[in-house]
Amino acid sequence: MSVTARITGVLIVLFAALLQISVAYRIEVGDAYPDVLILVVASIALLTGSISGATHGFIAGVAIASFAALPLGPHALVGTLVGYSIGRVGEALVTDDHPIPPLLAGVYATLAMQIGRPLVEFLVSPSPGRVDGLLGQAALVTVISSVLAVPVFLLVRKVLVAAHAITPLGVGGEPA
Repeated sequence: MSVTARITGVLIVLFAALLQISVAYRIEVGDAYPDVLILVVASIALLTGSISGATHGFIAGVAIASFAALPLGPHALVGTLVGYSIGRVGEALVTDDHPIPPLLAGVYATLAMQIGRPLVEFLVSPSPGRVDGLLGQAALVTVISSVLAVPVFLLVRKVLVAAHAITPLGVGGEPA
């Protein structure tokens, strides 16, 4: 991965974290809000691979925790794991000429973040109030975020291609 790709990816993640804090947290649907940041991490991981996905997931976790004054560890840990796993699956499926749909990656990423982060927080500091209503909240956030998964993926791909950070894939996973 080139230096341009790394810088572009970090800038996209930082912009998404600011967007998450300033705009997305204000869009509430039934006490839930879209998780744009994890969708951006999933998109970058699908497009650039597992190591890059893990790195961008970690940066996203640190950024959201820093910008929102939240606990640093759970966000960074779960972001890293989500980025790595989606990147790994993307690497395996793209090389086998079966591109993974960004919708599935977005749903997985959102569910993993919405369930994994509170569970890590619970393991660090056990308190029953932290996991009450966890599955209902995670399902609602996942539904909201799944609507945005494909547009976010297309936007991230367009930005990375425009910055010459990645080559657009043609038919069969070959560079166009």
